[in-house]
Amino acid sequence: MGKPVFGQCPLCCQQRELQKSHYFGRALHLLWQEDGEAVLMTPKRVQLTAKQLWAHLLCAACEDILGANESYAHQWVNRKDHFPLLERMNVAVSFRRTLHGLEFSGTDIGVSTERLAHFALGIFWRANAHNWKTLGLQTTSIDLGALAEPIRLYLRGEGPFPDGIVLLMTVCTGHGSQGLVSTPSPTKGGMYPAFSMMVRGIKIRARNGRQFSRRDSSSVLRAFGAQGNFHAQL
Repeated sequence: MGKPVFGQCPLCCQQRELQKSHYFGRALHLLWQEDGEAVLMTPKRVQLTAKQLWAHLLCAACEDILGANESYAHQWVNRKDHFPLLERMNVAVSFRRTLHGLEFSGTDIGVSTERLAHFALGIFWRANAHNWKTLGLQTTSIDLGALAEPIRLYLRGEGPFPDGIVLLMTVCTGHGSQGLVSTPSPTKGGMYPAFSMMVRGIKIRARNGRQFSRRDSSSVLRAFGAQGNFHAQL
């Protein structure tokens, strides 16, 4: 046992003993390990590694806040021998076909997209709160700018789903994508900030919805933020 580490927890903003916080949560990291190693994607390389991405970041109470929905998300990601979310979608009826694939209502297929949204924003927020060491001398982080504080309050249960944020979740049917995890990174193009990551077959994109009119933004947020739809990428 090492010495306790004390400091300000960036989620509750209190001086507390800081825990060993995993970037994606410890349970997910253990899940995507194969024979003691994991496929880690960074901007410069894709490599099998036993390295765990962690830092003394959050207090125990805030770890529990994020951990509840991390555990829920782990029920749906690709789990080596089966992919529960994709299997559920394969037997469900989609409500719309687009150029990008089929769209499913989370409510109709019995999935709490609100809890998945909390999980996803928890990772994007952690990417903003700390500069994480990955492979070699590489580090990774993102800058959420003015979105960071509304997301923090939402994660703590002290504020609503952040105004203007659109979450898009795409379930990948290709086996090559289903075992990968990539850290959040900015996406190029567009007038407003956008970020994406891959979590065991689920590609999650977060973008600022301020490019929509107020009416359109509200409807998109209901679709992809609180209630949520899924895209099956064909």
